[in-house]
Amino acid sequence: MGDEMTTGVWLKPLDTLFFRDGRPFQEASRVTSGLPQPQTIAGALRTSLLAATGFQFGEFAAKRKSTPDPAQLHKVLESCGAHPQHIQARFRGPWLALKRGNDVQPLLPVPQTLVADFSADEPAPKNWRTALPRDITTNTLPGWQPLTAGQWPLWRDNLHSDAERPNGFLTLRGLHLVLGAIARGDEVVGKLETEFFPPTWKSYDGQEGALYGDDSRIGIEVNADRLTAADGMLYGINLLSLPDQVRGRKGLPIDSGKIADPYAGWKIGLYVEIIGPTDVRTHLDKQPIPLGGEGRHVEVSVVDQLPDWRQTAILSNKSVVYLATPGIFTQAGKSHWAPNAFTQKRVTLRGAASDKGFAVSGWDVARNCPKPTRFAVPAGAVYFIEGQLDFKHGSLCGDDEDVAQGWGLALQGAWK
Repeated sequence: MGDEMTTGVWLKPLDTLFFRDGRPFQEASRVTSGLPQPQTIAGALRTSLLAATGFQFGEFAAKRKSTPDPAQLHKVLESCGAHPQHIQARFRGPWLALKRGNDVQPLLPVPQTLVADFSADEPAPKNWRTALPRDITTNTLPGWQPLTAGQWPLWRDNLHSDAERPNGFLTLRGLHLVLGAIARGDEVVGKLETEFFPPTWKSYDGQEGALYGDDSRIGIEVNADRLTAADGMLYGINLLSLPDQVRGRKGLPIDSGKIADPYAGWKIGLYVEIIGPTDVRTHLDKQPIPLGGEGRHVEVSVVDQLPDWRQTAILSNKSVVYLATPGIFTQAGKSHWAPNAFTQKRVTLRGAASDKGFAVSGWDVARNCPKPTRFAVPAGAVYFIEGQLDFKHGSLCGDDEDVAQGWGLALQGAWK
């Protein structure tokens, strides 16, 4: 829509945070928070927008139980005071992100096609390479068994014996370097060291640096009648903790005498974008909102300058698609590792690289019941296709609500 606006939102944790899946836990169990999923952030921001405009949550819960049809959801929302512009809002993200002034750099999982050399003498990986589809019609590969017809293997040449895929994140700038190399048909990706963040690293002062970590606590279940601890109901919990800023990474190459780590001192937080027919900053900017479980809150602030999401011009019918947020895909009504869009007649899936899927559930507050369990493809998956692929609001998901929540956001480039 031509009149839509995109609002960048920075989320600063006011304490530790807690996000978990829908699996139950009991006494003596330990629950670990992961990073937030799209539905969690979308739900929190949408709830805050509704609360700021006088939405009747109690009335909505009652009407939702009596009118469970998803097709009637918008009508039920409007009847309880929801503004149509807030109902139409869509979300992109969330991402861990770095911020300095007006510059925001989302952090994206390392693409599954990317590897680097690791050496005990070098603190940072080097010699980055990306896999490319190998045309088996001209280059045979004994033993190759494709999952789907027409699929080619993803191949890398001249690898060091210690080459492996690094765990961690690339900045958006770093991902542009990877997509640029793929567009040139070049396996070699240069100058990624400063754009790569491993799970942990050694900082300038010899301390351990990280983008996030665990804060271990012990919890109890409270008896609602006596307001005392329930017998035997102790449990362990690991909360998500985000440092205030980046500790400079020791061992990065120094360029022209400049500081080795260009991101040293940048703030660490969460970033998400809201797309809709109106600017939402008047309802959210500088506001604390609840996020996740355990009564935790974040401060919301509007970002004046959006990140550079530019995409490589596609001059042929060959596209590489990087999954920037986890995607929930179905084929024949069941969870699947590839989007249903790739089964269209005009599209041929040539290659794919993905980590194993994970379960997605949650709690439906309005209906007071668990949401159905589905399986998602994690962010970082890479697909190589031939043909014309249509994106719906930049997402590979087929369900409108999944698209609105931010699942399946894809960045598209070209490949040779």
